[in-house]
Amino acid sequence: MRYSSIAAAFCFAVLASDASAQSPGAAPAPAPPSALGDLSGTYAAALTSGAQSTYRPSPEYLERQRRLTMMQKRRDDAKARREASRATIPRRTWSDEELAAAKFQGAHLLWLRGNASAARRWLEMILTDYPDTATAERARITLARL
Repeated sequence: MRYSSIAAAFCFAVLASDASAQSPGAAPAPAPPSALGDLSGTYAAALTSGAQSTYRPSPEYLERQRRLTMMQKRRDDAKARREASRATIPRRTWSDEELAAAKFQGAHLLWLRGNASAARRWLEMILTDYPDTATAERARITLARL
């Protein structure tokens, strides 16, 4: 028995029943000769009654889905732990004085390498960005010397 033969017989039976339902006075169409022989019985009744089969996923598929869900939960838990631990780590914040001192040191290194124009720009940047620091006073004095 081939599935295509069964499907063809089922489709023909449905079409024949639709045709007889459309013309109430007409005699029912004779059943076509079937390649399967006589389709009477439980199997034919199941085919013509419109009973639908229910899909059930295989145990392998269910196990795969369970594992995927479990792995995703582990990833989510690990991410939550990482974020919680990162939130407790104190972040280093730099004061204006420390930032100005770092820029002053960079300007000094530029001057030592012979790049006086870049050193001048950095010292001017210190004066504009951090004017109220002690390093700004040192930068002002150094700029006067350049």
